[in-house]
Amino acid sequence: MGWKPFINVDVANTAFIAGQSVYDALRSVAEQERSRMDPSRANTFQNYDLEKALKLLKSCYVEYTTSPGRKMGGRITDILPIPPRGHSFTQDNNRETNVQDYFLQQYNRRLEHPDGICLQIRGKSIVPAELCTIKKGQSMNGKLNENQTAAMIRVTAVAPMERLDQIRKNVAMININADAVNKEFGVSVNNELHKMQARVLAPPTLVYGSATQQGAQKWLIPPRDGVWNMFERNELAFITPASRIPPVIQTGEPNIRWGIMALQDRYINDGGVFNFVKRMHELARSAGLNLDEPDNVMNNYEVIGGNRDVENALRKLLSNGCLMALCVVARKDVSLYSTIKVTSEIIMNQGEKRILTQVVQWKNVDKRQDATIQNILFKVNMKLGGTNYMLHAQSPWERIDILRTPVLIIGADVTHPGIESKYPSLACVTGSLDRTGMPFQMFIQAQRRAERGAAEVITGLDQIVVAFIKVFVNRTRHKPRKILYFRDGVGDGQFGEVLNTEMMAIRNGCNIIENQGIYNGAKEDAKLGDVRGGPGYQPKITFVAVQKRHKVRIFPDDSRDGVGKGGNAPPGTVVDRDIVKAYSIDFYLLSHTGIQGTSKPTRYQVLWDDSNFSADELETLTYYLCYMYTRCTRSVSYPAPTYYAHLGATRAKDYTLHLSDDILADIDRVNEKINRDAIFKGRFPMHFI
Repeated sequence: MGWKPFINVDVANTAFIAGQSVYDALRSVAEQERSRMDPSRANTFQNYDLEKALKLLKSCYVEYTTSPGRKMGGRITDILPIPPRGHSFTQDNNRETNVQDYFLQQYNRRLEHPDGICLQIRGKSIVPAELCTIKKGQSMNGKLNENQTAAMIRVTAVAPMERLDQIRKNVAMININADAVNKEFGVSVNNELHKMQARVLAPPTLVYGSATQQGAQKWLIPPRDGVWNMFERNELAFITPASRIPPVIQTGEPNIRWGIMALQDRYINDGGVFNFVKRMHELARSAGLNLDEPDNVMNNYEVIGGNRDVENALRKLLSNGCLMALCVVARKDVSLYSTIKVTSEIIMNQGEKRILTQVVQWKNVDKRQDATIQNILFKVNMKLGGTNYMLHAQSPWERIDILRTPVLIIGADVTHPGIESKYPSLACVTGSLDRTGMPFQMFIQAQRRAERGAAEVITGLDQIVVAFIKVFVNRTRHKPRKILYFRDGVGDGQFGEVLNTEMMAIRNGCNIIENQGIYNGAKEDAKLGDVRGGPGYQPKITFVAVQKRHKVRIFPDDSRDGVGKGGNAPPGTVVDRDIVKAYSIDFYLLSHTGIQGTSKPTRYQVLWDDSNFSADELETLTYYLCYMYTRCTRSVSYPAPTYYAHLGATRAKDYTLHLSDDILADIDRVNEKINRDAIFKGRFPMHFI
């Protein structure tokens, strides 16, 4: 970092698996998942239960006693829903026996639960689970579930000043300067934290529409500490409500027709749903979004028993003219959510009609909190093709020449499955649709995993860029003069490979546009010059790597300078000296207000810049992009294009959950299954938020 070395010290936390019997561990899983599986009865395990159990226990080291004083152990490789007395095998003496009789004859161990499950240990030994205990001190390598994550956050999310105190205590405890080896090499470390100069960038001004004067775009909102609230003033409305644009107005209806699809559950009731719909209707009206009357909505109410009923219910709502279905589920259910999205966005793609879905858990319907309903409306308006707000053209943003110059903003991300996962890598690229930079389109694809240590480059990026430019030209009548490319998920050691491959692909896409003569009636502008840009189409490209996986934390020198409940450094805090590279544009930006714990800045490394932006311009540009995430009214921790790319990759994962193993083994077939038709993507480009 910079011209002198630093030691990065931080507090790290991880989850450990409790040292307990395997039976107790599985019973805890059953309770958390509301499952009926019982480890003492193998026939209660469904495929879903086995997946959950194996997720916790696979590769766990367990111990068991075969005879007094003799302990054995090994790592779990599989869970077998076969009872010990039903699992037969042939011994070395060619005699047939089963696991129950073997343990009785060989070790004089009589099983209490002969109908329980068995474990496969070390890939070959079959052991009754009732005999096994999880060894203490093993870290949890898998992903935590929702409850575990919440518990982990409660323990580890500490305020900045408290975290700073923990770091200082740990540095004093380590006492690096007392180490004999360090002394021998003449190495000494200053135990004081490094103080450096930082700047706080001013936020952009946001533009909302008027709830009283249709078409007026005059309400300017200055965010404070990265947060604003459009509903605190009655005169504010979405700058472009979806109810005022095609394809909504083409239906001939004054309001957006929508319906309800609710899971049949003892907790979900019509009265609670109606009250939620009524309040949602009121808040939508105040934002300028004309949703159908609550009574009409309740007339389009479909009850489903589970995944198998989703398609029929959505088709009924679609046949009744509904553009959107509010899907009320009992609790978070990954499988049901996946089924709903695949059905509405991929399977139901015949004809001109389409239906969007918005999933909401019953607990949120029952509470009926305005903040929750408002966040749902932010998503609904964008999904249906509206625009919630814009950046003000007279802000410093114009100084960077973005609003005056047609600019295509691209975000990209690749998600990687676990080492032993059967799923492929999933790439998502998002591109802005017009010169406001607010609505985005999304391209997703499955691709083969890179070899260990290699970069996961996005294949076929040139064709993706071609598609994005075509849409941009059709919407704006101008070709992009600049392309801003924000690439997430790249480590320092992979910069060269990703830059060379993906930069070449972006340029190749521009060459394809030039060679095909794709101008689509694009205008010449005296201020901008010919859209062809001279002898060839060569827009200026800026390539920025976005990194969240680092250990750098920023603390205000004076706690009184902190903002929010925790006292974090204010949004807009940027550090571009001392701890950054001295030979390139490299900076840390804290762009959001932390809700709890110590906020983590995002690191940005500019790998290429044809526009020759100054560091200040790029920092301001990046910060403003963090205010363009339309699912909420607060700035987020990294730019909206990459945030949307992450959402898109997550949606691609939802599309693959129900695919069979033989399809998942064939990348081309996976891409066929997750492809959304052109009509749907063109009509509702932001369906994925």
